[in-house]
Amino acid sequence: MPITWTQEQLDELAEAGRCHPQAGVRVRALVFGVVARGQTGQRVVDTFGPSANSVCRWVGRYREQGLAGFEIAPGRGRPAKVDEKDLETHALQSPRTFDIGRSGWSLKLPAETVPSLRGFTPAGAQQVLKRCDIHYKRGQAWALSPDSAPEAPSS
Repeated sequence: MPITWTQEQLDELAEAGRCHPQAGVRVRALVFGVVARGQTGQRVVDTFGPSANSVCRWVGRYREQGLAGFEIAPGRGRPAKVDEKDLETHALQSPRTFDIGRSGWSLKLPAETVPSLRGFTPAGAQQVLKRCDIHYKRGQAWALSPDSAPEAPSS
């Protein structure tokens, strides 16, 4: 039995396919836009890559919940490899605490020091830090004034 789509649903799917903040929702909305235009399920699977079972589940969730049914539920997806507590413990201490002869962290050091970050590239470590809301700020070079005492402002 073919699914009938209202114009409101088609507009909602088109808008979500262009502008939704979550990439997974955008992809699912684009898939449904193709389905709504009459493409067969097999053609959709061949073009976009999800299994036919996934597409059927998405249809059911969209019918029940609208676009909210396309969102990834909490606890789904690949589990994190990084222990956030371990990362936070390291990031909030000086590198000297871990026998590193520096006063500040670089992006390379967490990947070498934090056990759950071992093997990460500096760019990968930066993404993990950002996801954990720990922000790396590059040190700024500065020079002291050669004057021993700065001039007092004239009045």
